[in-house]
Amino acid sequence: MVTQRDIAQAAGLSQATVSLALRRHPGLPATTIDRVHAAAASLGYRPDPLISALMSQRQARKPGGTLRAKIAFLTAFPSHRLPRPAPPPGAPGDHH
Repeated sequence: MVTQRDIAQAAGLSQATVSLALRRHPGLPATTIDRVHAAAASLGYRPDPLISALMSQRQARKPGGTLRAKIAFLTAFPSHRLPRPAPPPGAPGDHH
């Protein structure tokens, strides 16, 4: 049985890129997608229907892009420019 790892080796790409290309991910160049599909066809790759069904279920359970947006927000600003939390009452540095 031909695996995505076999396709990756034949195409000279990572297994992650092959996985995305087989699903025609819009973030990949069309030339990469075509290269992966050509390698898959020449090796006789056929996706496993059970794994495809499992992955579809996992994708359906994922929340929307909210986590990605939060991570982007948190990493967009240098930490030295973010406000510091107030010290607890009575702690050194508490000026109340």
